[in-house]
Amino acid sequence: MSKTTDCTLSDPFYEQVKSGEKKYEIRQFIGKWHDARAGDTLRVTRRDHPDQTFERRISAIRTYSTEDPLRDAIAELGIKKCLPHLDTVEEGVDLYLNPEGAIRWKPEDVHNNGVVALELMDEQNFRDMLISIVHSER
Repeated sequence: MSKTTDCTLSDPFYEQVKSGEKKYEIRQFIGKWHDARAGDTLRVTRRDHPDQTFERRISAIRTYSTEDPLRDAIAELGIKKCLPHLDTVEEGVDLYLNPEGAIRWKPEDVHNNGVVALELMDEQNFRDMLISIVHSER
């Protein structure tokens, strides 16, 4: 049974996910993110405007518990699919870990918890993917 999980994003991330430009949402692998599953719905709320929301389907989940999980996730998935406004993996890691940055994760927490990458799709693309899977199995 699929469920809905809430997620709050600030700009530019909110608009990037909404437009489909940002394909992956990366979170520390703690709390509610342990229970996220492919097929679940992610309800995204704009941080500065809580009345603005939209939904995306989680089409796949990848977890990283390596020595450097954040760097490994961004490098494997691609910076433009994770953080479209940036150009390098280093810029992406800095965005998350810089104490003055937008996100401000602690490096030791990321190392201990790992990260989860949620692949996101709008509802139509999610349905199209499921249909293609069903047809390929026939």
